[in-house]
Amino acid sequence: MLNCEKGQSLFEAIQKYSSEYCIELRDTYNMSPVNVQQISATAATAEFTSGGKLIVDKLRPTDSDLSDNKHVAMDVNIMLSLFWPYKYKIPEYEGWDLARIGYNHRELNLNLNRDGICNASIQLAFLGACNYFQELPRDPDELQRNRVYQKIAEYNKNTI
Repeated sequence: MLNCEKGQSLFEAIQKYSSEYCIELRDTYNMSPVNVQQISATAATAEFTSGGKLIVDKLRPTDSDLSDNKHVAMDVNIMLSLFWPYKYKIPEYEGWDLARIGYNHRELNLNLNRDGICNASIQLAFLGACNYFQELPRDPDELQRNRVYQKIAEYNKNTI
C-alpha cells in the first residue's frame, strides 16, 4: 500500500513514486523496482459483440487498464500481466480445454518492454495451493494436452 504525503491524492502519490523514486532507483543505483498494480474494475468487465459473442481480446489486461494511475506505464521497463480466461467462462482458450484445466490455467502477457519484444504471451499451468507456475507446451498435440489434463486432475484430486 502506497501512503500519500500530506495534501496529496493517491494519483499524485503514485505518480511521484513511479516517475521520481523508481526512476532514481533504476538510473542511479541500477536497481529494478517491482511494483504490483491492479487493473481497474471496469477493465475486467466482459464485452460482447452485437450477436452476443464474448470479445476475448478486450478482456486481456493492457497498460491502459491500470487502476488509479495509468501514467506509470510510461516509467516501466517491463510490464507483465496475468490473465485468467476461465473467470469469464471461456470454454476453450489458445487450444486448451478450460473446462478441464480452467482453474489451473493462466496466461502471462508481456505487455510492455523497453528492451525487446512486447505484446507476447505464454500459457501457464497454475497450481494455486503451492503457488507454482509452469509453461504449457506451445501448439500441443493431443497426447501432450491429455498429459497436462491428467497431471492437473491428479494434482486437484490430491489437494482437495
